[in-house]
Amino acid sequence: MKINGEGAGLHLELVVKVSCDAEQLIKLAASVGVRIYGSQDAAMDCADFPKIYLGFGNLIESELERGIQLLAEAWSDVFLAT
Repeated sequence: MKINGEGAGLHLELVVKVSCDAEQLIKLAASVGVRIYGSQDAAMDCADFPKIYLGFGNLIESELERGIQLLAEAWSDVFLAT
């Protein structure tokens, strides 16, 4: 995984180095109650890996930690398959 945009405001851009697409990652995240966003411009994807955006403007630290834990659970099978 590659993290971009650390200084870009209240979101992080992740380039997720897996063999699935952003839509699948978004659906998996939603299945555990985490809302994430895909790239608006698929042509900008980094070397054919999906870009995902994590917004955190209104979250406190414990909510951020829980969201990351939930993403890890939701995406575990995708990472194991890669």
